[in-house]
Amino acid sequence: MKYFAPLFFIFSYTLFAQNDISILYSTQNSIVIEYKPSILHISEINFDNNNYYKIDLLNGLIDEENNYGLPQNPYRLINIGIPTEFNNSIEILELEIDNELIGLMAPNPTPYKREPFFYEPNYIISSDYRNIKDDLIVTFGDFGYFRNLPTQAIKIYPIKFDPQNEKITIYKRILFKVNFSPISNSTELIKDEIFSSEILNFEIAKNWGIQSQTKKGQSILNSIFLSGSWYKFSVPEEGIYKIDYSLLQSIGITPSSIDPRTIKIYNNGGYQLQENLNQPRPDGLIENAIIVVGENDGSFDNGDYALFYGKSTDFWEYNTSNNLIARNKHPYSKQNYYYLTFGGVDGKRMETKNSLNIPTPYVQSKTLAYKSNDEDKINIGKSGRNYLGDEFSYSNKSKTYTNSLYNIISNSSINYYLVFVNASTTNVLLQIKENNNQVYSQYVYGYLTGADLYGRRHTGSFQYNGSLANETSQLQFIYNSPSDDSKGYLDYFTIQYEQYLKANNNYLLFFSELVNEVIEYQISNYSSNDIFLFDVSDFSTVKRIIPKSINNGNLVFQDNGSTSFSSKYIAVNSNSFLTPNSFEQITNTNLRNANTSTELIIISNKYFQVEAERLANYKNNESPNKLSTRLVYVDDIFNEFSSGMVDPVAIRDFLKYAYDNYTGTDRLKYCIL
Repeated sequence: MKYFAPLFFIFSYTLFAQNDISILYSTQNSIVIEYKPSILHISEINFDNNNYYKIDLLNGLIDEENNYGLPQNPYRLINIGIPTEFNNSIEILELEIDNELIGLMAPNPTPYKREPFFYEPNYIISSDYRNIKDDLIVTFGDFGYFRNLPTQAIKIYPIKFDPQNEKITIYKRILFKVNFSPISNSTELIKDEIFSSEILNFEIAKNWGIQSQTKKGQSILNSIFLSGSWYKFSVPEEGIYKIDYSLLQSIGITPSSIDPRTIKIYNNGGYQLQENLNQPRPDGLIENAIIVVGENDGSFDNGDYALFYGKSTDFWEYNTSNNLIARNKHPYSKQNYYYLTFGGVDGKRMETKNSLNIPTPYVQSKTLAYKSNDEDKINIGKSGRNYLGDEFSYSNKSKTYTNSLYNIISNSSINYYLVFVNASTTNVLLQIKENNNQVYSQYVYGYLTGADLYGRRHTGSFQYNGSLANETSQLQFIYNSPSDDSKGYLDYFTIQYEQYLKANNNYLLFFSELVNEVIEYQISNYSSNDIFLFDVSDFSTVKRIIPKSINNGNLVFQDNGSTSFSSKYIAVNSNSFLTPNSFEQITNTNLRNANTSTELIIISNKYFQVEAERLANYKNNESPNKLSTRLVYVDDIFNEFSSGMVDPVAIRDFLKYAYDNYTGTDRLKYCIL
């Protein structure tokens, strides 16, 4: 079992002295700012037989990302409140020059990794070094919000470099004015002054708070976990799952006490939460449509059972943005969790739709099918979420991966896609063979000093049109490492192939072709006629399809096709239903209760419950600076905001929800995580 380390920090705003910045004039319409930069140090560095000036600025920042080798031009960053994001402008009122240097400005260095977590600067001149246009002195940076106050970052560049004439100008005073566009929306007074020192014109800007409202697209609701009995479980793979009388008994439920009409299952599809806060997200958990056989009498009897569609956090479906069938993999969670409850109102049930029946349909005899190899074994950077699979080295140059491509159409095109990482600075030849036939040979370039600190990512694709013995892919990777310190790592590869519409072990998942016609599917190879057919294109509104015919283990049905969407189906024999596992009963929670008053939220793993409760009690009752405090466990956040899956965005979403919607007398100010 993994536990989150007790890393504690407080989200608040640090107070910085801004003696180099002065406000000369501030109104609802504009602000006049005077900046007197302070140069800390001017040094010279030598490389490539040239001297370069390196200038250190008090409170200075540098845009290093994607700017390696370009002139290192420090700037001062300040934040001001603004009435609205658009149609603001900047005027330069006065400039005073302090010094002029003849020479070159040092470039942004590319960090060179000499030891793990130890870097030294490596200076390389970019080919665009002398093409840079450095004519802006004051410019807008990022727009954002400090809570509900619109804010605008201002970048001030007191050092200007003319690369053509090799001249550096240093200003000692910059006077400028920011003109605001008129207020276009309703505003409110911001009474909380917790970040007043970070907003230069807060005394004026505090009148421009965006009126409090719930999160875009989200309603204020109590959590579905507020009451009732709830059981959390996982599904290991994609398919149709069965919950029967004996399974309920095994997890401590008395089936005869349940009204089966009220059985409900919730899940959010196994997707990662949107990192962009403005993108839509579910309001809590989504109820999924299910089938409950034998529910009409209101009693869950021996022989009754529930069916539902389940999938893991790694699956394929049609992506309408890219107009293709694409892979979805959750970067944080290997388990997709579902929730079972009963009681109260009747649950959501699958709709039944009958097969179409026209005389001249488009007959589809095959489907696209997919395999992938993606093992998360090692994080070579020891940071971030990029985990890689097998390691290749001088002593371990080759590895073969075996995948059964059941019912593949002989000699049809097989498409492969791979991601490989070279963790050395040496270019290495990567060769790949399919069933001993070479299908790929490319150099995987070594990483460059700079952004590629641990390795360089290589992507590739190739095709194979030959036969496969026993319908089996034998994919051999050969990494021609030249030395012991030259290592490579397979991130993942995928295989796309064409498959006959034939069941394997009484199960077939298949996709419709992109045709704007009625499609007829003729599916074979089932051991009996007890076949269930489902349209699983939408995980929460799965539909059961009644086929046109089922005879001798063969199934025929018709459905509407589309040129803009590929439907996803599952046809499964009843003896191939899957069984969910890892059931646990969860306690009732209600993190969405709007009638909550708290200044501080402590988020902890339940493993640290004793110490977390002690800290919460201290903050509430014993601290000389008491804060109304609420202790929240991270598993409860995941249950309510990410369907039980580990996802750091769920913590962000919970805090945003709490700030927007908690209506108690104490507003949320701090979080200890």
